[in-house]
Amino acid sequence: MRYLLDQRSYEEMLARKSHPRDCYARNQEYCHHLYIDGVKYTVARAVYACLKEAQAKNDVDALLHLQMHVTDLERLIGEARAARMSPPCACSVTRRQPKMKPARNSTIRFCRRNPPQSKRPASIARF
Repeated sequence: MRYLLDQRSYEEMLARKSHPRDCYARNQEYCHHLYIDGVKYTVARAVYACLKEAQAKNDVDALLHLQMHVTDLERLIGEARAARMSPPCACSVTRRQPKMKPARNSTIRFCRRNPPQSKRPASIARF
C-alpha cells in the first residue's frame, strides 16, 4: 500500500468532486484513497478522519476496513523507526513518477530534509 502523509494530498482528495468506487470504504462514504497518474494511494489523514466518522456512526464494516489501514500504516512507521530511518515528514511528500514500475510492497516517502539512513534514494523507502 502506498501512503500520502501530507496535508496537500488530503486537501486535493477533498477538492475532487468524484472518485472511483474503490476510493471509499462503503458506497459513497469514507473516501480515503486518491488516484494520481493512475496509481492508487491511501491518504493517511483521510483514514484517521474517516475512522473518527465511522466510530461516531458505529459503522462496524467501515471501522474494520479503516482499522486495517491504520494498522498497516503504524506497522510501516514502526519498521522505519526500527531501521533508524528518519520519521516521515508531512511537509514535502514525493510522489512516484508514472513511468516507474509500481512497488509490490508498502511504501513510505520521506521529505528531502529527513532522508532515510539507507542506500536507497532519498525520496523512496520500501519495506
